Amino acid sequence: MKYIVANWKMNMNMQDVINWAAGFDTSVLSKEVSVIVAPASLHLFPVADLMKRVGVKISAQDASIEEKGAHTGETGAFQLKEMCNYAIVGHSEICINDRVLFMHGKILQIFQKMARIKKKVLRI
Repeated sequence: MKYIVANWKMNMNMQDVINWAAGFDTSVLSKEVSVIVAPASLHLFPVADLMKRVGVKISAQDASIEEKGAHTGETGAFQLKEMCNYAIVGHSEICINDRVLFMHGKILQIFQKMARIKKKVLRI
């Protein structure tokens, strides 16, 4: 299986998302190729709704290390699994910009996130 993954990061507004989905070329889809898009969390629901019709899978750009609780701005894996098949963790721009934390805690945090996400049946 080959994967084409598009992490949209913080590059699209809602109109861009609609235009991208409307112009998506379904000829790239096959049994051998899985297309996955990772929109900003704000756009997860509308993108999931638009893309499920054509067979494109949805990924979250990140997931909280926490199970549940008062974690403002975080999104739990249990919430994401309602519309996502995947989640991306261990972002290079975070690790590069925070070298000291990366050396002492980011690797452990990434593995903890991976364990939490797998527990909630999301692929990473």
